[in-house]
Amino acid sequence: MNLQSGLVLSEEEWAKEWNDVLQMSAPTPRTSQVSESGADGVTKSNSTEQIYESLETIHVFALAHILKRPVVVVSDTVLRNANGEELSPIPFGGIYLPLECPPEQCHRSPLVLCYDSSHFSALVAMRSPSSPYLTAVPIMDKNRNILPVHFAVDPSPDFSWWKDDEDKKIAEKIDAKMTEDYRLDLIGRYMDVVKMDLRRGSIKKTLPVANSQDP
Repeated sequence: MNLQSGLVLSEEEWAKEWNDVLQMSAPTPRTSQVSESGADGVTKSNSTEQIYESLETIHVFALAHILKRPVVVVSDTVLRNANGEELSPIPFGGIYLPLECPPEQCHRSPLVLCYDSSHFSALVAMRSPSSPYLTAVPIMDKNRNILPVHFAVDPSPDFSWWKDDEDKKIAEKIDAKMTEDYRLDLIGRYMDVVKMDLRRGSIKKTLPVANSQDP
């Protein structure tokens, strides 16, 4: 986000931003100061309302590692006002994999969350023994593009965040590596992935792409 905005942070600024990220995840709520006017005309402060800090994508990534379970967030990509005008991007949508954990130690069934109006809500499929349909979560958007896989790249210690010309070469190698097949393979290491025939009126078919039985 900083790079897209043309911002380059110093080491001190990165350290401050990281400390802010840690503070956001604190379990202690911040107090909202609300002022009310009493019958005697005296303004009184009401500080009983508890409000927690807003989270960021790094916190969802951390949650995936705490649970040792993939997290899929369903979200709009842009925040709009009541008139439909774009206000700001929403970065939460996508797939978060516990990449620092061995796949064999993780749950393969993802936790699915919906992000809307600055709140996360769990999405749980309703099971029906008589239903012929497979319970599945799409990992592609309406344009059939694979959902973003957040924090899927480690640029290595050699990457100095655009302080020298070598960073451009590293970035080009990363871009060339992150093909659709590579991302699909990465997702398949942590989740069971199937291809589904969704043509209207056709017989439902599933084709395994990656699962726990694959080598």
